[in-house]
Amino acid sequence: MNNKYVHFMDAVVLVAGILSPTDEFQYWADLAASGTKGDDRDRARYFSDTFQKQIAPQFATLSSLSMADATELVEETQDVLDEVWKQTDFDKPYPEARMRCLLEVIGTDFSDACLFGLFHLAISSYGSL
Repeated sequence: MNNKYVHFMDAVVLVAGILSPTDEFQYWADLAASGTKGDDRDRARYFSDTFQKQIAPQFATLSSLSMADATELVEETQDVLDEVWKQTDFDKPYPEARMRCLLEVIGTDFSDACLFGLFHLAISSYGSL
């Protein structure tokens, strides 16, 4: 079997359960709490703590954030993703396939939140006519 195909399939399996940013944040929390050995557990804890302390709570309530708070979350998210991507405390970097998937689901969540906000704005405007 072609090595590129095997690598691609490993990447697909690696991110198969990631449907929201919360799924990715929970993946690292679960890995940090599991019986994983030493450096892998510490690395998972680092990623989990970084997400949980800085952006996870806001993503849990994204649809109810004001536009100003959502805009701030976009900026905070960029900083956090940059931080975990560029971390040098561990030999293994953040997995590229997981980052690609995380970027996609974050984009989808932000897009959905904007559409939700615009929908409610349109409903309120229509109701006042």
